[in-house]
Amino acid sequence: MGLSIGAPSSTSASEATVAGYARQTFSAGAAGTPSGSGTVSNAAAIVFTFSAAQTIRGMHIWDAASGGNMLFYASNSAASSVMASGDTLSFAIGSVIVGMA
Repeated sequence: MGLSIGAPSSTSASEATVAGYARQTFSAGAAGTPSGSGTVSNAAAIVFTFSAAQTIRGMHIWDAASGGNMLFYASNSAASSVMASGDTLSFAIGSVIVGMA
């Protein structure tokens, strides 16, 4: 999973570039059946630690730790998050939910 400094879209991830930034693993169980929820959520906490200030405006899920293909993306539902050096952004187990419409 990665973080965006601009609004992510199908053509641009606007991926964070601050020193020390790295995508984190998004691990999930099997998706629900089509007649069920059809969603998956993160099975482990996802934690980003910042070594410099960065404004976060969205997130994205990839098929690789670097490069690769962006599979899903979303903008923040609230105002942008301004992270300072030393801050940690954490997503608790089950808090990142991905579904197909």
